[in-house]
Amino acid sequence: MKSSPYEANRNIALLSKMFSLAIKWGWIEKNPATGIERYAEEPRERYLDHDEMVRLAASFDAYINEVAKKWPQKNSHHFADAVSAVNAIRLIALTGARKGEALSATWDQFKIEAGIWTKPSSHTKTKKTHRVTLSPPAIELVSGMQESDQDGAQFLFPSRRSPTGHLKDLKRAWGRIMDLAEIENFRVHDLRHTFASILASGGASLIVIGRLLGHTQPSTTARYAHLFDDPLRDAAGKVGAAYEAAKKGKGAEVVRLHKSHHHD
Repeated sequence: MKSSPYEANRNIALLSKMFSLAIKWGWIEKNPATGIERYAEEPRERYLDHDEMVRLAASFDAYINEVAKKWPQKNSHHFADAVSAVNAIRLIALTGARKGEALSATWDQFKIEAGIWTKPSSHTKTKKTHRVTLSPPAIELVSGMQESDQDGAQFLFPSRRSPTGHLKDLKRAWGRIMDLAEIENFRVHDLRHTFASILASGGASLIVIGRLLGHTQPSTTARYAHLFDDPLRDAAGKVGAAYEAAKKGKGAEVVRLHKSHHHD
């Protein structure tokens, strides 16, 4: 599987886990997947730029309209699944949630008035309960979905065609939306990276980003540390501008500090 190194590594990891459990249960004594060298993986860092975000937002309505023309009946499974898929993608983009967490979300996990989404441990990758504070656009999205829910469904993204009762995948919708938005080499999971990059560029701390993404280890969030370079450079640039202005005898913007009884 050298032509698909990422998939090969995931398969080895899965096999190793299976054999480890077999050892634990007393079925075998040795793990044949131990010691197999993994392929080198380059860190994948793909984020939406501003223009791509604009095109992505426009492609949501374009996709739903396209499906509506193909399946005119508004109560058709195809149309309902298309609407659910778009709403799921929007929720992922606005919260940084993992795809599986969003698709399996149930209404009892949400306190919309308080703007809180509590993901149960059974739904999270870390196997720990994750409490998320929702932004106003996310609250508006979820609130609108609840108001339009006529069937009293258990799931936010129900699907009559799925044995689980909710959407299991976004591949078809995502592929078409990417075509309409003219965006290449971008996965659903990259919306999570984009969420983190926007937070970092806005000056949010790694602690805050980690809490919103549900990371349990600071090292997991540290991959986004380099995204702080631009706002830090801008801030440092103001100091340089002040000295340059002073050297030329010009005034510079001065930020007055609050008076304090303590001195450093």
